[in-house]
Amino acid sequence: MQLYNSIIYLWYLCLFIVNKISNVSSFLTEIEPIKFNYRINKNCIDKNSIEKENTDELPKSGIQLKLGFPVPNTKSRIKYENKRGTDSDVGYLFDYLDDVFKEEMVNTFIAIWDEATSIKEEDLKEIEIEDEYETSKIIKKFNLSQKENNSQNNDENRIISNAEIIEKFSKITGNKNFKINIYRKSLDMKRIKYLTDKWKYTLKKPMKIIVDSFDLDGDGRLNAREFILFTIIDNKYSDRSPDCKGCYQRIFESKIKPMFEFFDCSSSSYIETEDICSAIPYLNRKHPEQYDMFQCKLHNSPIHTNSCNSFVLKNNKYINGKLTLKEFYKGILLGFWDRHVKLDGIVKDDQKFSGKIRRWANDGRIDRACGPLDNRDSSDSAENYMNSFEALKDV
Repeated sequence: MQLYNSIIYLWYLCLFIVNKISNVSSFLTEIEPIKFNYRINKNCIDKNSIEKENTDELPKSGIQLKLGFPVPNTKSRIKYENKRGTDSDVGYLFDYLDDVFKEEMVNTFIAIWDEATSIKEEDLKEIEIEDEYETSKIIKKFNLSQKENNSQNNDENRIISNAEIIEKFSKITGNKNFKINIYRKSLDMKRIKYLTDKWKYTLKKPMKIIVDSFDLDGDGRLNAREFILFTIIDNKYSDRSPDCKGCYQRIFESKIKPMFEFFDCSSSSYIETEDICSAIPYLNRKHPEQYDMFQCKLHNSPIHTNSCNSFVLKNNKYINGKLTLKEFYKGILLGFWDRHVKLDGIVKDDQKFSGKIRRWANDGRIDRACGPLDNRDSSDSAENYMNSFEALKDV
């Protein structure tokens, strides 16, 4: 009887494994094949046979509630900021890609935030949702939680001063440096709903849950950094209209999608670290002498190829060590989001914010990590050099 039960158990286990494998296969086949328009050896046997293309002519193709008010969503903050584009390990890759993406990416972020902050009160008249995190409601709940039962202080229709907002929200969010100017510019639920309706997002969750998910500082609103993050993560539900500022369709079709195909030499619908590192030097950048991550070598091998590996590991989800088109697309957007979007707006000059000034000198022409390399003597080992390179991260 036990043998019979064991056989039945193994049979069902095999069926379960086969079903899981078929689900993964079906996911991979859902990725749309990309038409390739570069003049390139499709077998990728001889990289020297690649003729560089001008990148300007790429193919056109609920956070938890405590005492009734929001608290910082630390888990989400860690989840998204682990994909940073400013970290030293992955920063070199994004420094190199600036020539290709920076201008258009920054302009896209600016257009999104400008539209978000230009909404007028009359535009919100037809938005029929209740803002559960309206300022007076949050303060009232906070006062009640602190047993402040003064009826005047708990009137939701009263005018609340900036000083009181700073005082209360500093305690609510746990942020002693709470900035009222950032809070005033941040988007409440009604404004977010107005924009998502305008962009024809198909929202899968109630607006409160969306705000809970992306309100990383716990003030009940989405600042510039939080809102741009929302558009990156949730724009997959939009109608992908070319006129949609929050959909990233143009930059996806003109650059990200063709670049993925450029890296995917085997047309396998996913790319690995080697695919990126071996193909990326053949991108035709406008200023090849700047931020060249391949200029610094040790034993005739570039030392910053770990940057490509870090990018893959930070963004792969379905197959370890490999990126699908969707993962590559989101990883590029998140990297530039981290480099250019602050709490109060978009940064054009990212020298300090992205860490470039720590990695490069002479306007991006000198790799600071090469200093120890150029000055080493014959007795220096690769281990000693890498130790000196690691020390640069703390500069």
